Order: sequence, then C-alpha cells, then structure tokens
Amino acid sequence: MLATDGPNIFSLRKLAIKAGTSTTAVYSLFGGKPALLAAVHREAFRRFAEVLASVPTTNDPTVDLYELGMAYRKNAIANPHFYAIMFTGPFPGFQPESEVRAEVDATFQVLKNAVQRCVDAGRVSPDQLGTVTFGVWGTAHGLVSLELSDMYPPDTDIELIYRAALMPFFQTIRPMH
Repeated sequence: MLATDGPNIFSLRKLAIKAGTSTTAVYSLFGGKPALLAAVHREAFRRFAEVLASVPTTNDPTVDLYELGMAYRKNAIANPHFYAIMFTGPFPGFQPESEVRAEVDATFQVLKNAVQRCVDAGRVSPDQLGTVTFGVWGTAHGLVSLELSDMYPPDTDIELIYRAALMPFFQTIRPMH
C-alpha cells in the first residue's frame, strides 16, 4: 500500500481490509498508525542495508564505492515511498527509536567501510575518510532526491548525470605518494 499510495494517504482501515483482518488486530500488534509506520521505517532501512550489502566486493575498492552509489539510486528508484519514509520520516515529528537508529547507522557503515577500503589500499588519505564518505552519500542523496521530485529539465539523461556526478570522487581518489 505504501508503494502505491504513499504514507500520506495510508489508512489502517484499508490495510486491515487488504490483509483480511480488523483494525483492532493492527492496533493490538502495533499500537496504532505511528507505531506501524515506525516499523515500516525500520523495515525500509533493513531492506536498504541488504541492497548495499549485496553489492559485490572486487579487488578495486573505488569501483566498489562507485557501485554502492549506483545501488543507492537503484534502490531509491525501485522504492520511492520507502525512500521518502527513510529520509523524511513516516509522519511529522517522527523520532527514530534507538533500534531504528542502529538500522540507519548500519546502512551508513557499509559506505564508510567501502571508503575505508580505499584508505587501506592507499587510494584515499586517512584524513579524507569523512570527506569522501559524506561527499559520496550527499551527492547520491541529493541527485536521487531531485530525480524522485522530478526536478530535472526535460530530456535530461538522469543516469548519465548521476554517473558523471559520482566520477569526480573517483578521479580525485588517486594512489597516495
């Protein structure tokens, strides 16, 4: 239902009917719509972590880092409502619980580990770990957010723009002397 309708028109009554149960059952399991949407938020990050973890590791950590950026986009495009819930929250005033925070941190850790592999391979200076990590994440996130908001000019090759925007990170990641 979230994938087709989005969180703003999501209804417990519709969910219960679709699941062949009652709203009472949903309240018993989750305590209400906010708790159910918090569970969906947690699940969205869990699935996102699985996507990132499924990116193959090769002998070239910069290729792997690039592929993580591409997996980020692919996941967001395939799951735009989950993406929106992950990064804007499932409802106004939402504060993730500590176990949700662990799910969020796990997804970021995959990216940080990939950049650390670049550091270990001598391709990134250790003092650039945070800069490169946040730079790749911010670039991917910003471009995906623009794409999902349909904020590109007509006839734009979005994938080409995305690839080109990620490339400077890998052109500046050179072996350390």
